[in-house]
Amino acid sequence: RLAETQATVAGHRDRAAVAAQLESAEELRTTWRQAGAEVRRARQAYQDARRGAERARAAAREAWTHLETARDALAGYRPPMLDREDLQAAWSQLAVWAAQTAQTRQEQRPALEAAVTTATDDVAQVRDRLRALFGGHDLAAPEPLDAAGLSTAVAVAVTQADGEHQRLAEQLAQLVQHRADRHSY
Repeated sequence: RLAETQATVAGHRDRAAVAAQLESAEELRTTWRQAGAEVRRARQAYQDARRGAERARAAAREAWTHLETARDALAGYRPPMLDREDLQAAWSQLAVWAAQTAQTRQEQRPALEAAVTTATDDVAQVRDRLRALFGGHDLAAPEPLDAAGLSTAVAVAVTQADGEHQRLAEQLAQLVQHRADRHSY
């Protein structure tokens, strides 16, 4: 490097010209360093922007997942299909639908409660009739009085009735035979 500097200086006898060249070289070196620093800052800004964009994409995916989870929780009420292009519009659509559905259900509630009361009363009347039917045949009604209990109780009663019928049929056959034997003497 010294040789380069000496060769450069040897060609210039004017110290002012050499000083100007050195100053110009120093300015270029400073500019070059500043440009390098700017490039490093730009690269860092680019990396930061990429990481920010990935975080934004991840946040958007998470927001869509939350929306889908909220919609899935309402699946029994048949929520509408949502706009997959606009998250805010999709949330708004789901919120409006939920509010309308809630209002409709609140309006329907008294009628539904009355229907449940009527159905409960009807069930009680049917159970009372079933208990009376069982009692009329000297049978105990099963408790709880439900389909499984009724099926079992009826099956047992039919089996017992078949057994009693068979026993009575055998007694009748014996009596008929006994009577026939008495008339033949």
